[in-house]
Amino acid sequence: KVVCKQLGFNPNNAFKMLPPEDYRIAVHVTCKFKLRLVENEPRSKVGRIEVLHNGIWHSICRKLNPKSAVAVCQKLGMKWKFAQPVDSVPILPKNKNTLDIHFVSCTPYFDQGQCLKSIGKCSEHDENLEAWVSCKSVLFSDPKPNSQLRLKDGSSGQLQVKDSLGEWFPVCGTNWTTGASQVVCKQLGFKAHFG
Repeated sequence: KVVCKQLGFNPNNAFKMLPPEDYRIAVHVTCKFKLRLVENEPRSKVGRIEVLHNGIWHSICRKLNPKSAVAVCQKLGMKWKFAQPVDSVPILPKNKNTLDIHFVSCTPYFDQGQCLKSIGKCSEHDENLEAWVSCKSVLFSDPKPNSQLRLKDGSSGQLQVKDSLGEWFPVCGTNWTTGASQVVCKQLGFKAHFG
């Protein structure tokens, strides 16, 4: 508890693990930490990740990797199947409190913070970086109000989206699911049994 408190984490969530019959490692301490998502728009599930440290919310001056993005969304209790790190959006005012938090070996089930490697101050070079994540439940973002979807060959074929300038572009999806196909078919007015 003392170690967690000195590191700025809640000491009530601390526990120690002693490896059985291993004299080389005296104590392993794990401190739980709290995260929050500061969304760029209400209910968008996209935003800046902040961590509670010494009772103050700090932004993280480091980009997330894909595994950490999945773990962060899961820790926040949000959908994480299509979680991904995203570039920061300048709409939100910057959080003046920043920390350099290094996540490693994150998995979607990191309850005890075992993927938190280090925590420290941000360098001058990194203080403008912010960790952003998308915890959306679909792979592609919602179309803009002026855009439309279509299937290139009428009722089947390549899915395309029309941008605000009237040009059609293919929708790319490496993790496309049958469920996503069914949603698109429904939006286009078709009935789909297999997508």
